Amino acid sequence: MKSILLILFVGFNLITLNGYSQSSTPEKVHSVVDVYRTYEWYTEQNQLWGDILKKQKKNMDAWENYYVSARMAKIMSETDTDRDNWADKMETIITGMEKAIPGTYEYYHLKSWHSSIWGATEEDVKKFSSWAEKAYAMDPDRTEIYPDMMNVYMINNDEEKMRELSKRWLASGDISPNLIALTYNMLMSTEENAILLTAGDNDTYPALVLQYARDIRPDVTVINIFCAWGSNNYRTNQFNKANVKLSSNINNEMEVVDHMIANIGEKPLFFSYGNYINGSEKLQGKVYNVGLSFRYSDTDFNNTSMLINNYENKFMLDQLRLELYPEPFPEQVKRHNLSYLPGLIQLYSHYNIIGDATKKANTRALILRITSNTNFEETIEETLRNC
Repeated sequence: MKSILLILFVGFNLITLNGYSQSSTPEKVHSVVDVYRTYEWYTEQNQLWGDILKKQKKNMDAWENYYVSARMAKIMSETDTDRDNWADKMETIITGMEKAIPGTYEYYHLKSWHSSIWGATEEDVKKFSSWAEKAYAMDPDRTEIYPDMMNVYMINNDEEKMRELSKRWLASGDISPNLIALTYNMLMSTEENAILLTAGDNDTYPALVLQYARDIRPDVTVINIFCAWGSNNYRTNQFNKANVKLSSNINNEMEVVDHMIANIGEKPLFFSYGNYINGSEKLQGKVYNVGLSFRYSDTDFNNTSMLINNYENKFMLDQLRLELYPEPFPEQVKRHNLSYLPGLIQLYSHYNIIGDATKKANTRALILRITSNTNFEETIEETLRNC
């Protein structure tokens, strides 16, 4: 039982947990990784922060929010035309910063964020990396630059620096305790010496932080498929770590996956809890939910025993039952916790079949707590009634 339909359902609805009203005052603009807002909200905030900059050309907070709102509006755009317009706007903002606040932390941070080292030439990688390094040197306690610095160390395979940064990042408290627990569970759901393919920020950086800062599951080779597609250097380093045959002929992220499948031999292969696998019917037929990751198998795989062992013996779940820590981004926590649903619903069905009333009731309570105050609470309740 793969629970693929539920994966598709949850993945499609993650971003519709809450609605947000418009605001006539400028507000701090966060990445959609932390806080989800509407396209209209980002558009309005961009206008508001732009108005401030007309009067205060050296207001660094305004520049940062002006850029972030444009970047998030681009992400939320529904048409290619809008995306292109916002991409042009982002370029204009960076150019404006070069004139108004050159040499500042904000300038170097946003320049680095704006210019991805993944897919860049070797010369550009050095240039883009230098901007991140300058911002980090100016203020190593500001966590906004940590993802860019981790990218620099990943592409250069600098494990000593990754360890140093990971310890600083974990100690900063910047990563949500809930996300730390979820990532721990993701790593623990894999088999020994596994390869774990990730596809985003929240399933890649925290995994590296736990591995390098706390030595949690260092046997697992974490490979971000988009980074492996974009950087031959990163791909070579990670494939070597995983003892996978190298390939210089990778044209897109799916070819990274295909190459891994064709060359892993007996190594266990897992996908993170993210919903990247939804884009491939071929993968959907060969991945099996084992809790917070999905195990790839060419043959039928009975995942129930592994799923039970992970949830009953390996996972940290207190953060799902109790609000142990204040979370700066509660909407993010809600979205992350939905990743547990496919495995929990399969467990609920199993406990129902074997007649374990206590475990069935406990699992049901946990599922309902996770889906409480979401826009598909009733659908999940109906699903449980039909299990």
